[in-house]
This record gives sequence, structure tokens and C-alpha cells, in this order.
Amino acid sequence: MTIVSDGDALAALRRELFGHEAVEFRSFPDYPPLQRGKGAAHYGFFLADLLRLTRRLRLERAFTNSLVAEIRPDLIVTDGRFGFHAPGVPSFLICHQIRFIMPRLLRPFQLMADLVQLNLLRRFDRVLVPDFASAEACLAGRLSHNWIAALLKPAYVGHLSSAHFKPVEKNIDLLFITGGFLKGPKAAWEAWIARVAHEHEAREIVSIAGSMGHEAALPDRVKRQDFVLGTERDDYMNRARAIIARAGYTTIMDLVVLRQDAILIPTPGMTEQLYLAKRHPRVEIGGQTGYAFRYAALPEAIRAWNVEDTLKTILGVIGWDSHVDCAILKCDESKCETPQ
Repeated sequence: MTIVSDGDALAALRRELFGHEAVEFRSFPDYPPLQRGKGAAHYGFFLADLLRLTRRLRLERAFTNSLVAEIRPDLIVTDGRFGFHAPGVPSFLICHQIRFIMPRLLRPFQLMADLVQLNLLRRFDRVLVPDFASAEACLAGRLSHNWIAALLKPAYVGHLSSAHFKPVEKNIDLLFITGGFLKGPKAAWEAWIARVAHEHEAREIVSIAGSMGHEAALPDRVKRQDFVLGTERDDYMNRARAIIARAGYTTIMDLVVLRQDAILIPTPGMTEQLYLAKRHPRVEIGGQTGYAFRYAALPEAIRAWNVEDTLKTILGVIGWDSHVDCAILKCDESKCETPQ
């Protein structure tokens, strides 16, 4: 198996799969951040990053063709990256965001963006959507159920998470989870955490920073952890009485598996997170607008679903069997939100 990734996502995968001799790692640069900056600068950055993204897609396709010629994979599975497909090789895309929501001032160009997205997605043999087929009982709402999806007829495979629920003592009063990949909002978020933690009466406060090897100025009473994985991540989230997190889709799927409630605070400027958060009741906390994710309020069909069922569905769709010797798995760093 060949895994292609970049940055913190690649480091995380190396750590998770350490000791697996059959796994080979390759590095390829991630996409530019499409939603950064404030005010007019936000739109300037957005247009500039779109041009960079177009070039990166061409480089992805060239890289994929070269790698396919070298290792001759049986299939390609890519997570949220649109250039990793090749003629003659079954290619599957994991993507919940079938439709990209344009920033407010660019909404007149939404149809154009939809057509571009459709053109990118139709190049794959099948799109695997980590959500549920019913638009009334799903996690991503209009992101995964829209006119593009109606044309593509993707495979809705159920939520996907590596988290594991454990009935343990709730001894962490307040757990902050920093997701996303934009440095500006992340710095502001950590400053807000420091202020809220200083004012909060909780005894046990933990902040999972969402980065590797970076320091932040937090009160001494706050235990700070860098990017955590696997059983360590599960331990923190299972033990938390209250969770405050960014509204990334990966975090939402983890909350479902862990049967946890949370306050979701979307990253400024990120239309996807704002949409996902607004699907839940609004609350105010520490001068921030958040949204109350309640596990008990989810449809029974979602609460009854197991990730094992998702994996079985995926394996059935891609036709994976014991004869598969090699695959390309591309993990998009921007989707690898903490916890992951």
C-alpha cells in the first residue's frame, strides 16, 4: 500500500501506521487554503488561491500518472483530493462536500462553482460520501444532498471515524479541540481559549491544540496537548464533561461515534463550518457565537449506525478483496482536523 499525504497529516499517518512494513509513504503538497483573511482581503486571497489550486490539480494528475506507472496499483482511494485518478485504474473519491458553498459576495457565481465541482467529481468511478442517503436524516445536509449529488448518484456509506466509545469516568471538566489549518483563526482561537479558561471555574481543563510541536500561551491550569491520535484522542474525548470545538465535519463524525455533546464554534470565513454549525441550536459562550450539538437529538438511524457498517459498505463499493496488493490513499491535510 502506498500512502500519499503532506505536512501534519502525513506525520499523523506515519505515527498511526508505524511498524506496518507493507505501507510506503510519499509526500505531495497540499491544496492552498481557500478561506483565509478578513474583509476585502478574504476575497482577494480566495481568488488568488483558486488560481493556485488549479495549478495544483494539474500537478496532482501528473504526479498520479507517474506514480501509477511506477507502482501499478490495483485501485486508488483519495480523501478530498480531486487530481488523484488515472485512466484504467478504478478511482474512488471520499468526499462529503459535494457542493462547495461560495463566500457571501461570490454567491452569484455559485452555479459556476457547482459546474466545476461536478466536472471534477465525475472523473471518479464512484464518489464515497461519509453520510447517510436520507436528506432528512443525515449529518452534512445540503453539502452532501444537492443537485450535483442527484446527477452523480454517489455511494452514501455512513459516517466515518476512527474514534471508539468507552464508558469511562467524566473527569475532564472542559475540553477544547482546535481543528482547521488556517494560522490566523487558530491563533485567535487559542487566545480566546486562554481567556475563557482563565474565567472558567472548572478544575480540569484540557486544550488539544491541533498542531504538532507548536506552543501557545495558555494559563498554567490548562493542560495543553498537541495533535493527539488513536486511543489517546479517544481517552480525552470520552472523559470530557463538556467539549468546545471547531465545526469541522471530521469532529462532528467523531462526536457521533463517541456519543458526546459539544458546542461548535465555526472558524471565521469557512462557509462549510458555518453551515454545519448552523444546523444546530445557537448559544453564546465567552463572547462567541456557538451552536449546541446534541447527540440525543440526532435521528435514530444515525445513532444506531456503526462505523464497521461504513467500512463494510466502502469495501463492497470499491471491490476490495484479498488480492489487492497496492493502493494510493491521499489524505488532505485540511480535512485532518483534530481529533483525527
